[in-house]
Amino acid sequence: MFDALLVHTISLFLIGALVLYGSRWLPMQYKGWDFPENSDLVLRGLLALGLGTAALSALILAWEYFSPDVISHAHLFGSFLRLDVPATFFGYLVFALPIVGVMHLDKAGPADAALVQHHLWQATLLGMIAGALVWIIGFAGGVFVSPVALPFSSLGLLPGAVISALGEEFVFRGFLQTRLMYRFGNPAGWVAQALLTVSVHLVLRMLLFGFSPFALVAALGMFPLALLLGFLLIRTENLATCVIYHALVKWLSFL
Repeated sequence: MFDALLVHTISLFLIGALVLYGSRWLPMQYKGWDFPENSDLVLRGLLALGLGTAALSALILAWEYFSPDVISHAHLFGSFLRLDVPATFFGYLVFALPIVGVMHLDKAGPADAALVQHHLWQATLLGMIAGALVWIIGFAGGVFVSPVALPFSSLGLLPGAVISALGEEFVFRGFLQTRLMYRFGNPAGWVAQALLTVSVHLVLRMLLFGFSPFALVAALGMFPLALLLGFLLIRTENLATCVIYHALVKWLSFL
């Protein structure tokens, strides 16, 4: 546990520095996002997040009722990943659908959720380097397996990791952070999205494990990661970096 925490802490600092200086070298510069003047912009986003969380919670409760032997031994995302890609896709579709609905009502396109070609190759490169750095640090700390020791079957978990990472990054960074930063600026909007990430994960983990120290610690552990992912978006203005890094970390954590 201590080794994993140490690796996690070291990784966050090193990746933050990598992205900061890498985005300057490539070069990349944060310019922010523009949205139509709408006093309900953030409120509608929060309502959509609440609806998505409620829908996913209902799905978890139904899943727990019909498959108690599965749900009691793994947390939400682990269960999705260890079942199959359709289950993963369906779970995150339920979670993200209210967000998509709000974007449709606002006549917002993919670019309004940082799904853009702007800085695409730089963002992709930074995401891959950041993920590789986590692997190296984790392997050195005894947390992750050696790249040469990976079984071929481990690739079967990668599609689920990509889908779940895309779903979370679209909701929390692409949709919420862009609007929170537009309304409240930086760092308020940046920190707010991290707090919302923790809040949603806490609700979901409490559904699975009850109000326990494990659920609380697991949710709070998302705060520094959410800050890092938000920082990746700020520096690259492209969701690709967040998705690639998040997917690689999620995949490695299940090997």
